[in-house]
Amino acid sequence: MQALSSRMMGLILAALASMAGVQTHAQQMPADSRGAAEPARQEEPKAELRLYGSREVKSSWAGSGPNILLSDLCVSSSTGRFRLRILSSGGGRMASPASLDRIGYTLRFRDGSGQVQSREVSGQALITLEGRSPEDVDCSHGANSQIEIDLAEPDMLARAAGRYFDQLVLSVDPL
Repeated sequence: MQALSSRMMGLILAALASMAGVQTHAQQMPADSRGAAEPARQEEPKAELRLYGSREVKSSWAGSGPNILLSDLCVSSSTGRFRLRILSSGGGRMASPASLDRIGYTLRFRDGSGQVQSREVSGQALITLEGRSPEDVDCSHGANSQIEIDLAEPDMLARAAGRYFDQLVLSVDPL
């Protein structure tokens, strides 16, 4: 297929946060009326995920060079470790509603510690990553992480010009 000079790429992000029922911090046990210690209430670990900027990430591509879509986010966990699940509605491919064309991509995730993980996700509906963040960070102060979608030039040149998209749903659990 002949490539045209402009293509639109879109990535729609949605975020969900969850909590697991795992003990993190023991509290001092208060005494009951008989002087016996009562079981301590245990705080459940928590994880937070917040998107910064637009939930819809768009890009125009002029027909040469890389096409990279970026989204800033914050991921934190009271334990300092988390599992990030990314569910792709397109099975890890950008899809064109006007044709049957699909374009695979590489997903990169940089966590709050600066560690970068890279995955070729073509054909994968669920991508699972583990990361780290400082335990005392909450997500009210700005982004500490980034997701990058990298579409390779040869893959894009081999497809018809048009609009392509994928929707990613993110969820996080503390580890």
